[in-house]
Amino acid sequence: MKKVILSFVVLAFTLTACNDKKQDTATPATEEHAGHEGHEEHTANEKTESVTTVKESDVLQSSLDAYFLVKKALQEDNAAEASTAGKTLVSNLKAVVTEDATAKELVKELIETATKLESKDIKVQREEFEDLTEDLVKLINTVGTDRVVFEQYCPMFDNGTGGKWLSDVEELSNPLYGSSMLKCGATQNKITFEAK
Repeated sequence: MKKVILSFVVLAFTLTACNDKKQDTATPATEEHAGHEGHEEHTANEKTESVTTVKESDVLQSSLDAYFLVKKALQEDNAAEASTAGKTLVSNLKAVVTEDATAKELVKELIETATKLESKDIKVQREEFEDLTEDLVKLINTVGTDRVVFEQYCPMFDNGTGGKWLSDVEELSNPLYGSSMLKCGATQNKITFEAK
C-alpha cells in the first residue's frame, strides 16, 4: 500500500513540477515534448520572479560568451561541442583580471569546475555546468556584467532536487536535459546592470 501511495505522490510531483510560467502570455500556451514520465504536455507560463541589479562591467564578457556556448551545446545534446566550449571557458576564466579577493577565489573555483566540462560524457558535463552556475552568479554579483542575464531553474533535475543555469535570453532552453525536456523550467531572476 505504501508503494502505491508513494507512486501517486511521485506521479503528482512529476505532473506538476515542470509547469513553465510565461510572463507575457495572457492565455497559457500548451507545449509538447517528450521526457516527462506520463506527461507529454504542460502549460508554458513563464514569469520572472525577481530582478537583481549589478554594476556594469566587461570583466566577464568573454567568460560569459563561452558559458553561453557551453549552454547552447548542452541544450542541443552536443557533448563534443560542450567539451570544446568548456576549454574556451577555462581559458577565458584564466584571463579574468580583478583585484577583489572574493572574485579571485570564485574564479579559481570556476576554473576547477569548468575543467570538468571537458569530459565527453554529457551527463557529467550537465552536472558540472549546473555546479558552475552558482559560483558564476556570485561572481556576476561581485564584479558585474555587460549584459542582461536570466537565472533559470528546472525542478526535475538531479532526481527532483532541481538545477539552475544562466541564459542570455528569457526564452527557456533547458541545457540540463537538452531535447528531452528543452522547455522544462522557469525564469527565477533577471540580472541587469546599472550603466556607468
